[in-house]
Amino acid sequence: MYVNAKLDRIDSLRSLFYAATTPERELELSMLISEQYLLLRADSAMAYSQFAEKIAEELGRNDVLNAIYIRQSVAYATSGFFEEAENKLKSVDTAALTGATKVKYYEQYVQFYNWLVAFGTMRDFGQTRAAMKACADSIVALTPADSGVGLYWRGEVRRFQGNYDDAEKAYREALTKLRMDERYYASAACALALIYLEQKRYDECEEWFINSAISDQKCAIKENYSLQAISDFLVNIRGEEERANTYISYALADAIYYNNRLRLTEIAKKFPDVAFRYQETERQALRRMTMITFIIILLAVGLLAAIWLTYKQTQRLRKSQKTLHLMYQELTDVNKQLKTTNSKREKYASLFIELSASYMDKYANLIKTIERKIKVKQTDDLLVTLHANRISDADAKEFYFNFDSAFLELYPTFVSEFNNLLQPEYRIVPKKGEKLSGELRIFALIRLGINDTQQLSTLLFYSTRTIYNYRSVTKQHALSPNDFDDQVMKICAYT
Repeated sequence: MYVNAKLDRIDSLRSLFYAATTPERELELSMLISEQYLLLRADSAMAYSQFAEKIAEELGRNDVLNAIYIRQSVAYATSGFFEEAENKLKSVDTAALTGATKVKYYEQYVQFYNWLVAFGTMRDFGQTRAAMKACADSIVALTPADSGVGLYWRGEVRRFQGNYDDAEKAYREALTKLRMDERYYASAACALALIYLEQKRYDECEEWFINSAISDQKCAIKENYSLQAISDFLVNIRGEEERANTYISYALADAIYYNNRLRLTEIAKKFPDVAFRYQETERQALRRMTMITFIIILLAVGLLAAIWLTYKQTQRLRKSQKTLHLMYQELTDVNKQLKTTNSKREKYASLFIELSASYMDKYANLIKTIERKIKVKQTDDLLVTLHANRISDADAKEFYFNFDSAFLELYPTFVSEFNNLLQPEYRIVPKKGEKLSGELRIFALIRLGINDTQQLSTLLFYSTRTIYNYRSVTKQHALSPNDFDDQVMKICAYT
């Protein structure tokens, strides 16, 4: 909602820009548009600021050029072009800076140094930290001590000094004077959360990371940090892998939208760990469901055994009716046995019904889980969850069809790439009406990381010998048998 509102404002400004008839008006509007784009989309912000730079040079507007250079430095730094960002800052005529522009200049230098530190490209840590503190001191001198901005920067100075108690007080006071739809609110909330994280005050840390992330959303910016921080906090401190996966995925989408290479690199380092822990949680739940299903099957077998024993005892009773005495004696014995058998049958039936009810409850929970995953479009996890729910031939056929469709949707070139690994005369072509053959389905599961023969046997309703034979024969027909398994895992690697 907030992003769409900002894009609507940008569209309105662009309409005015295209209708402008004077260079001065074009300069004014291009500056406004680049400001709107600045933390939303880097390449668009740069394009309009470069256009503004050209007009400002033609009009001799050196005062505007200083603001443009500072803005371009932001776009360059957030895109990872540190040398270009620094050159733009050095191009600023500091003697001509006044008021808010001068504050922006020092702020950008602090942010520039922060990026250098965060991504390991700084020259000297001590020198860089001293420069950051000097810039922060300059901002403090230029801003009112009781303003939200001034209090935020006073908190930053205290944090640079390691005085976390005074920094916390300054940040908290700043937050009372700032609106949540201001960029400074997000920065102050995030800084406060980092202090609480350092002090292991985890509830307060989570609260202020969340407030910072909400502020980022209300500001409609895509160059943000708090969602990543929340994800990292949840997976490492809270153990909430599902929420962490949701937030890191959203942060990744923001970084892609903004076209921020450094944020993408930063998220890429965290994403595999979050995703792995989330998938491991789902796998554990699936293993529990599989175990429950196995127990129910055992109980069903026990019930069938009880029925079979009852049948055999009845047959034996009929044969014992040769004489009245023998019939009476046999009936007495059989009745005793029937009582025992019926007791066992009732015990198995009761236990089977109870566990069936439990399984139905688990199944209902599974349905809810599936519905939730569909809503958040987690189709990979949905596919893994569905593997545990096939028993009958009809279910197996439906599972094969659904699995083949879903798998080929994810890996559309799997069949052709797999056949490219085989000798031409042994390539596998699915039968008419099939999407994958039995052999292809085995290696499709292997491609998904299911390499255990017993697991493959359970999922595909084949014997372990059949699985082994399929794998062995197919491997013998490969162009390169020695690394065939590794090559299968690389199929559709970039799909």
